[in-house]
Amino acid sequence: MALVNLFPLSEDRCYNEGKFKSLYRLLKTTIAQLEAADINSLEVVQARLLVTLFEVGHGLSGGYISIAALARAATAIGINKTVNAPVSAKCKEELRVWWGIVMLDR
Repeated sequence: MALVNLFPLSEDRCYNEGKFKSLYRLLKTTIAQLEAADINSLEVVQARLLVTLFEVGHGLSGGYISIAALARAATAIGINKTVNAPVSAKCKEELRVWWGIVMLDR
């Protein structure tokens, strides 16, 4: 969430660009390591959603690739099946994440 407060291109380019690049690389590396370790959960999908939203919102080139990876990760844990599932607290949260992915993809 700290990444959202940083802009890739700002007036103080040198200061913010260094913080942006290091934090962005850390997040992308962490997500790649989680994927390589086959760790996938609702929290990981939510983190991916935030990073992907940041990428698309700032016009970064990796955003559209991240959307596809995000949708695959969500499908892997069955979030897409919550659309027809009975309503529960966990189901509501998963449904919100799924619709966030769908809206981001559009």
